[in-house]
Amino acid sequence: MTRENPYREEIPFRMELFRKSFHLTGFLIFLAFYGFMTIPPIT
Repeated sequence: MTRENPYREEIPFRMELFRKSFHLTGFLIFLAFYGFMTIPPIT
């Protein structure tokens, strides 16, 4: 149990890091797409 604890704690950390990077990439793509769609009419 004590030997599995550090390993078990490392998995959620990596999962959260992957999820955060994935969400950040998706947000950046969404922002770029939204900006590309909204900028032409303004200029």
